[in-house]
Amino acid sequence: MKIAILEPGAWGTALGILLSRKNAISFWYENPTFSAKLSNFRENEKLPGIKIPKKIFIFSDLEKIIEAPDLIIIASPSFNFRKTLLKLKKYTGLTCVNYPALLGIAKGIEKETLKLPSQIVEEVLGKVPYAHLSGPGFAREIIRGKPAKEVIASGNRPLLKKLKELFEITKKLRDVIKEIFGADIFNYATFGNVVRHVHLHFIPRYSKKVNFLGITFEDERWGQNYAPYNKFKISKEVESEIIDKIKKIIRKNRF
Repeated sequence: MKIAILEPGAWGTALGILLSRKNAISFWYENPTFSAKLSNFRENEKLPGIKIPKKIFIFSDLEKIIEAPDLIIIASPSFNFRKTLLKLKKYTGLTCVNYPALLGIAKGIEKETLKLPSQIVEEVLGKVPYAHLSGPGFAREIIRGKPAKEVIASGNRPLLKKLKELFEITKKLRDVIKEIFGADIFNYATFGNVVRHVHLHFIPRYSKKVNFLGITFEDERWGQNYAPYNKFKISKEVESEIIDKIKKIIRKNRF
């Protein structure tokens, strides 16, 4: 997926780094001096100690960065949110019918009008496909793989219904894996690729070694982000045993 992130601060930078593992990411900043500096030094002062991968392109040319993206993330803070949308509208020349999906991540409201980001989007761009991601999580913790809670909301009710069903299934799977293997925590990630859909990455994490069928499983990156990791290959027989165990617990608990 091709994703453009506009004016990323700490949260936008963390999100961009995480998404860059599976997607083509570009950052845009209005200030060309700042953009060039960040492109060279690869560290946002709002997220110290975290290096921005070189595969993330950093530009001050908005027209270039928004060439046919699959998703545009508006990472500007609430006080600058409208200004960024107006610039986006100027350079895209698109109507609300053919805009790519937009995701806002600003916290708070517009001080002068008391409007929410979603209201500003509709006022400036019309009824474009828009969702908003926010929550109490901290960028420094999330980028290091710490568990956090974030909320995504949208006026698109069919999409939210699908998301609700997806996370209900995820909760059941979490309970089963915890009962069988005693996972300590779980990492989750959701992505929609070029074909618009949502799928879930579900990663149980373990503070101690786990033994199953005489095989020792170890979470070598416990306390850190789960990726990158050494892929652990198991036989088809062991895989089948794990699947059967999961099915038995599901039937027993009538999930």
